[in-house]
Amino acid sequence: FLLMRSAQRIVHDRIKNYLQKYLPASQEIGDREVLLGGLEPHTSKGERLRETLIVAHLDARPKKVEPEPEALPVPVPVAPTRR
Repeated sequence: FLLMRSAQRIVHDRIKNYLQKYLPASQEIGDREVLLGGLEPHTSKGERLRETLIVAHLDARPKKVEPEPEALPVPVPVAPTRR
C-alpha cells in the first residue's frame, strides 16, 4: 500500500531494499547455521544468534575485484617522409 500511495522517494527505496535485499538475505540464514553456532534454532538464544548472523551477512562488504590492467596499444611505425 505504501509503495503505491507514497510520493516520498525514501519510502520507495526502503520498501524495495527490504523486499529485494533484506528479506532474501534473512532467508539464506537457516537452522543449520544456528546449529553450527552451538545453539538450538527455536530458542530465544538461537533466534538472537540467527539475527546476529543476518546482520553480519548484510554488513559484509563484497570483496573488491582488481580490474585487469589494460594492455597498451602497440605503436604503429610511421615511415619517415622526405622533403
